[in-house]
Amino acid sequence: MMSDDSERIEKSIVILQKIAKGINPVTGEPINDESFLNDPRIIRCFFFVTEILKNVTNGSYSNNKVRMPQRDYTGYGKP
Repeated sequence: MMSDDSERIEKSIVILQKIAKGINPVTGEPINDESFLNDPRIIRCFFFVTEILKNVTNGSYSNNKVRMPQRDYTGYGKP
């Protein structure tokens, strides 16, 4: 992977992790409690995507094959 792409992915991971932890990545302030970004389903999604991006950067992702994180995503996507 080109270093430019790697750098962009690393920056994206940092941003997604901050959002998942309830922090506005632009201001550094807590995200409003009523925001949809504080919904557990959305938070799980951000953590999941972060793990996938980490797999991409460490070479675990190739030919549409992803080593799925070994996490329990029970209830993911269900209201």
